[in-house]
Amino acid sequence: MRVLTDTENARVAHNRSQVKALMPELVPEIKALHEAGLIDGWRSVRYVGPHRAAPRGSVTCSSAGLESMQAIKERMRKNDTHR
Repeated sequence: MRVLTDTENARVAHNRSQVKALMPELVPEIKALHEAGLIDGWRSVRYVGPHRAAPRGSVTCSSAGLESMQAIKERMRKNDTHR
């Protein structure tokens, strides 16, 4: 895994603190995604803030709820985004 720059480390720390403060229920979900090998940990959390349009095929969270781990894995297999 590549070493992050100081700017990237600051972003990771900010996003992690925002999730823990504003959406603590996501911490176990992020941990589960990491343990399943679907993300590289907190560095994979790219944005924490108001809803914005996401790139096609990306996994997002909204107030409507989270996809189950199985659904995420299946969609990633289908989109060939997880190797």
